[in-house]
Amino acid sequence: MYPLGTIAQEALHMMFYNLYRYPSATPGNRELLLKDILADVQPDILMVCELESEAGADALLQQSFAYTQDTFARGTFVYNRSNEQDTLQQMVYFNRRKFTLLGEYVYPTDVRDINRYTLLVNTTDADKDSLIMELFVVHLKSSTGTANVRSRFNMADTLMQVLHTIPPGRHVLVAGDMNFYNSSELAYRHFTDTVHPHPLADPLGNVSGTWQDNPAFAHMHTQATRTSRAGFGLYGAIGGVDDRFDIIFMSRHMEADSTADISYVKDSYKAYGNNGNCLNKAVNDVSCNGAYSQSFRQQLHDMSDHLPVGMTLFTPKKIGPVKQPDPDTGTGIAGRKAPVHFGIYGANMVQHRLYVQWRMDPPVTAQQTIYICNAVGNVVYTHHIHTAEAIEGLDVSGLPAGMYYIRIGEAAAPHKFVKY
Repeated sequence: MYPLGTIAQEALHMMFYNLYRYPSATPGNRELLLKDILADVQPDILMVCELESEAGADALLQQSFAYTQDTFARGTFVYNRSNEQDTLQQMVYFNRRKFTLLGEYVYPTDVRDINRYTLLVNTTDADKDSLIMELFVVHLKSSTGTANVRSRFNMADTLMQVLHTIPPGRHVLVAGDMNFYNSSELAYRHFTDTVHPHPLADPLGNVSGTWQDNPAFAHMHTQATRTSRAGFGLYGAIGGVDDRFDIIFMSRHMEADSTADISYVKDSYKAYGNNGNCLNKAVNDVSCNGAYSQSFRQQLHDMSDHLPVGMTLFTPKKIGPVKQPDPDTGTGIAGRKAPVHFGIYGANMVQHRLYVQWRMDPPVTAQQTIYICNAVGNVVYTHHIHTAEAIEGLDVSGLPAGMYYIRIGEAAAPHKFVKY
């Protein structure tokens, strides 16, 4: 295990990794390299970019997480909607023991999509006081020059406009290959501007200055892991470790020593494999010795032209499985076997009114009941219906914020929604 700082009892380990054109780039079978890397870092959430296909997403899920007995899941793979010619996309993998995926969203930009994942932290009191994390995974425009700086700012602005719509108190992470060269970047300043309702913080604190090729920031550089393309085809960055491109930002209220329900563990932010003495060298150079071993640095060198970054978060709440109500197995009203088509109509994250739609085949006009259960299976809301087919808005404004399940009678499986 590699150094992560002080680990609290209920620790949540975050990691971001630019996989470099996975799975097409050489060497082959990099999912096995990633397996060994993850076994050392042991993240609970892995956010990635430069994922090329659903087959690649599945290969990582099935093979790279085989090191652990915990079950991991992933988000939905969608091809880049912003530019059909760009096959690179983002993804999240998460430990199902600690997290439940509540929602996924894609925001197109002029360059690449921004992917958002809404996750519930599986605390034992999730029905009373839900902890919800909003993860944004990005890959901003690369290269220097005024036009590229402006493109990065425009992408960052799209993300910040989305943050303006998120309810207060959400715990936000923005992770990605930012392609920033210094702290004066317009997009970096936009992310960290405190005028926003959800201002972001750099876990490393005050890192003002030019990062590229600067020995003062050698410990935070993440690209490039290589000084030669030999054995890696025609592509990928070379030149040694001299840029800080890969960053995880967090909500400012999550900073260390805060009273937030999820907070950053001080000094836990790392550029994995960077011993702080590898400026302009390949990360596997024998002179780059330190806490990260030669074998670990060799794996990182072969896996990607970027180093992964990570951090540890802490919650004082107890992590535990969120109980879900059992699907109905009954026969419906008055013993009739009436198939019920029932579901949420529209958004499943609501503040005041949840719209549902149902249809009975054949029509059943006797009274039926809609039940809403909290995360531990207790019924907290009932509503009687007398029609065989309808769309209706249910007033859920009186429910506490959290995750819920809704079902109709005994003939339909429950559907999940979030009240905020």
